[in-house]
Amino acid sequence: LEYSRISGEVSIERVDTNEVFREAYKNLQLTIEESDAMVTSDPLPTVVGDETLLVQLFQNLIDNAIKHADEKPQVHVTAERLEEMVRFTVHDQNQGMTPAEAEDIFELFSTGHDETGSGIGLATCKKIAEEHGGSIGVESEKGVGSTFHFTIPKDYPEESEASETTISHLRLSQSN
Repeated sequence: LEYSRISGEVSIERVDTNEVFREAYKNLQLTIEESDAMVTSDPLPTVVGDETLLVQLFQNLIDNAIKHADEKPQVHVTAERLEEMVRFTVHDQNQGMTPAEAEDIFELFSTGHDETGSGIGLATCKKIAEEHGGSIGVESEKGVGSTFHFTIPKDYPEESEASETTISHLRLSQSN
């Protein structure tokens, strides 16, 4: 039901992804404490999107990274501005996946190498990214870790030039 509700529910507004990260972190607080995980992020930009869905996207990716850790989980979230999008990465140092294991992990009910999962979490992440006009993918190496990446629009299309100054100012403010 959660997966099917995503279509058509995207409300577009300015979203501070630092707040999105904090909310996802708060929602995962018990999981983080129980696993002794270290979950960190660089300063993150403002994008346009649906805040509730972006929290779910961050939360699913961070939760997966924690669940698949062999030892003390370490998860780090970063962002980089591309032309019209922001590319977020969620990097872990877990067991990683082979190309065969990673092949269909974003498809509904695909569990990849995790026989305990439902196959809904990453499919939901894909649907959220796509509903925002973005995409999602993974780079992984067995024994090294995985980097999940997704893109979200950085501006309303008609405000690209005007918002560039705001985003630059925001990044400078966060660095200080």
